[in-house]
Amino acid sequence: MCPVYKPDMGSFEFGDHTADIWISARGNSAQEVLSRMVAGLYGTISEAYVLEEDIGPVDLSFTSTSNEELLVLMLTEVLFLLDSASDIVLLPEFVLLDDPSNPKKEMSMRGKMYKVSIVPEKQGMEVKAVTRHGTSFETTDGAWKARVLLDI
Repeated sequence: MCPVYKPDMGSFEFGDHTADIWISARGNSAQEVLSRMVAGLYGTISEAYVLEEDIGPVDLSFTSTSNEELLVLMLTEVLFLLDSASDIVLLPEFVLLDDPSNPKKEMSMRGKMYKVSIVPEKQGMEVKAVTRHGTSFETTDGAWKARVLLDI
């Protein structure tokens, strides 16, 4: 029997926004929030995935001028893998950000990729794209928070 991945539905919030849906997460570190945002994206699409095949580790790198753009780039890549690479999910093991005060933002993400199938009765919404409109990813009083709109 294949294991099942269930996004932690309590680690993020989501809500409706004129023909879109937003997801948001909070945490004590940028890494924690980014992992929760990945869970939020997967949780929007389905509450359960059957992990059919372990494809192996993957390393991704992103460079941008803002934290918000890094968030959009990361979620866009995660969505691309699920949409166009034969239903592959990337489960992050860790995400590393450079010095947040550096104007050239860099992020590395390591995870494991799995070929999956969505549990039909747990299927949610089809996500077409991760949008830049209204995206935020910042630290306030030592806590990190992020929010992004998904085009559904």
